Amino acid sequence: TKLTTYDNMVRFESISGKLLNSDINILGELENFKQPNLKLSGELNLDLEDIRRAVLKFVGEHKPMLSFLDAIKPRGTCLASMFLDGPAADIRRVELAVKASSETIWLYGLNMGPFKMNLAMKEQIISVPTFTFMPYGGTLASGAVIDYSVDGNVRPAPDYKIEINASDIDLAKMIADTKIKNK
Repeated sequence: TKLTTYDNMVRFESISGKLLNSDINILGELENFKQPNLKLSGELNLDLEDIRRAVLKFVGEHKPMLSFLDAIKPRGTCLASMFLDGPAADIRRVELAVKASSETIWLYGLNMGPFKMNLAMKEQIISVPTFTFMPYGGTLASGAVIDYSVDGNVRPAPDYKIEINASDIDLAKMIADTKIKNK
């Protein structure tokens, strides 16, 4: 880790290490200590089983999140690169970009095959143009736009648009990975 401090800024040329079973490498800066602004970029080699342990360590006993993770049982390794720029105190106002991929991901005990995702967030709008798995010889592709912006009005829930397309998935192979195969 290499840090350089200035009057109202800390620049880190590299923060590298292990977080549980995952590898992380981040560089960037923290400006304005009174109203901190982050500028970060980095790479993460994420062991998906670390997600539950990280939630417990950093968030605590968040039952809905832990129940969701227990249900989907994520397994595999995901490589991700990211960029973040914005106020540390308000995650809704940051600009964020994430690109992730994996050779194989397991969800719900099913081999979802290779995975690719692109995500961008700017001005409280999250865009996920690519969220693709290739399970059992086929393709499960989705995309989404989620708008959290409020424009002075109280919005009970974000506006969202989600598209999902599935094609050529071999259901016999998928069923062979489930408990249904024995019935």
